[in-house]
Amino acid sequence: MRIRSSFHESEIHKISNAVFRLIRSEPELTERKLKEIKMWMRRGYLHVIFKNEDVIGFIGKDRLDDEYDEILSWFIKKRYRGKGMGGKLLRRVVEGKKRKYLVSTFQKKVMDAVTRYGFRKTRVAKLPLRVAIKYVMKKRLSSIMKHSFHTRSTLMIYDTDY
Repeated sequence: MRIRSSFHESEIHKISNAVFRLIRSEPELTERKLKEIKMWMRRGYLHVIFKNEDVIGFIGKDRLDDEYDEILSWFIKKRYRGKGMGGKLLRRVVEGKKRKYLVSTFQKKVMDAVTRYGFRKTRVAKLPLRVAIKYVMKKRLSSIMKHSFHTRSTLMIYDTDY
């Protein structure tokens, strides 16, 4: 297994399509556009775990400001779950960085997983105002409606200063 977040332009089409297909295959994941995935790759915001040449999982994130990132998607293929792959990937993204990470989820299994790696519950109101505004403004209306009214989501934060 290997994890990469740096990709040559010639690899982006193939790998972004593989990630796009994984997202489409998992109904609980927020739908992402192919161009968004390619943007993550070009900026170094997509961390992909491979077994041989096969994409078996990924974390996609975005930068909110100079201090905060948001994890937008985290996925491991079902046959690799429970084997430490998701944790290995998450640790690679957050450990040793001087950043704070947010993840919003309505899935209890994701909340439990990120809690094991040092995330804790928070609220948008507890974020610095500049971060809270950016966090809310980046959301699509459908996502806000889903997470606020249909199924309440939980906002989790990873903060090494805490």
